[in-house]
Amino acid sequence: MDAVLWSTMATAVAGTLLLARLLQLRQAHQFPALAFYLAQHVLWGYALTIIPRTNQAYVSVYEASNPVEWLAAIWCVAQLLDKAFRDYPGIRTVSRWATWGATTLSVCTSLALARIFWRGSIRGKPQLFYFEVADRSVLLSLALIIVLTMGFLSRYPLRLPGNTWVSLIGFSVIVLSMAAARLIDSLAPKLASRPIDLGQVAFETCTYIAWVVLLRRQDEQKPARVIFSHTGEAELLKELDAMNGILRRAGRG
Repeated sequence: MDAVLWSTMATAVAGTLLLARLLQLRQAHQFPALAFYLAQHVLWGYALTIIPRTNQAYVSVYEASNPVEWLAAIWCVAQLLDKAFRDYPGIRTVSRWATWGATTLSVCTSLALARIFWRGSIRGKPQLFYFEVADRSVLLSLALIIVLTMGFLSRYPLRLPGNTWVSLIGFSVIVLSMAAARLIDSLAPKLASRPIDLGQVAFETCTYIAWVVLLRRQDEQKPARVIFSHTGEAELLKELDAMNGILRRAGRG
């Protein structure tokens, strides 16, 4: 078994441990999108480890896994943002629509441009190129949404359960690492860089393990936030309430 298969298996095992931890703490019902993402992610990981890469079934499984993975990742980000803005329904609705809308628009635009300006194939299969384009578009869109959201959350003194912060930051870090790896891969001659891909998978595995360690039972959680400054917290909360009110009224209009 080469390094790619070992790293894929290690990530699948770490993901399984995280899913088991969520189930043990009875947190899967709190984060159903995350539980689904982990379940399908480890399923594809085990399948791609068992099936020889020279087998046609490997390509078929890879092609089938991509759309499921994209939808699961988008749903996961949208639901984690729902948790973050649970007390602000106007902002919550906008963040949900922005997540689905931005990724859909990005994928459609990227595929259309690739169709117009590019002709050829990867390993004799034109569809593999379009899968790579869509994959990169989804991850980069989610990465941008995550960066903007984390910047937004760091400004306002939101008090969230510890597991919500751990899950939001953990999944964000994984998506950002995957987006960075895909961006670097896109600059490589064959749209892939083995050292970068192996490094990303190793980082993802370590993140899953840290995530397992940091999750707590519900009665052990303490409200937390990303803190940069406590200055003017009351004013910031009023500003956030005002923003939420404007968005709720706009949604009704």
